[in-house]
Amino acid sequence: LQKKGINWISIKKATIIFREKIQKKLIFTNPNFFVAFSFGVGLIPFAPGTFGSLVAYPFLYFYYLLLPSDFLTKIIFIILIFSIGVRVSNKVNKILSSHDYKGIVWDETVGFLIVLLFVPNEIAVQIISFLLFRFFDIFKPFPINLVDKKIQNGFGIMFDDVIAAIYSVISVNILIKFIWKI
Repeated sequence: LQKKGINWISIKKATIIFREKIQKKLIFTNPNFFVAFSFGVGLIPFAPGTFGSLVAYPFLYFYYLLLPSDFLTKIIFIILIFSIGVRVSNKVNKILSSHDYKGIVWDETVGFLIVLLFVPNEIAVQIISFLLFRFFDIFKPFPINLVDKKIQNGFGIMFDDVIAAIYSVISVNILIKFIWKI
């Protein structure tokens, strides 16, 4: 497609190449990129959100190692890591001239960590929790889809994953209560 002598496909390809080069260069030199890409996991070319979700496990380990597991501490911790995500997502998206760039996976890391903090620490429960979280994050049922479309900033990037986490925790707890009866 050419419009008024400009090859728009070439411009789009150049933009993608520029973004890929700048992200690889900045990932280990800019702390905002390092966090937003969940310590480099966002550079994985396939399913970066899925791998980004799994980064929650080291955080879960250190959380239980270093902090008390009461409800208030969990909420304060979530607010802290959510706020960090809003900040770094805004900064990185501005640099990349994008909204919710695929390599930014801190939102998935935080979202799945929220799930892990509020479901039983059993392998079967965590597998189902992971699958449900990825389902809600990928398919974005209401109101996740609305947040994703309408809030075009770091808060929106993070908040749609928080809603996916809430849906996942509710779903898992319903399964536990009525099916598994744990």
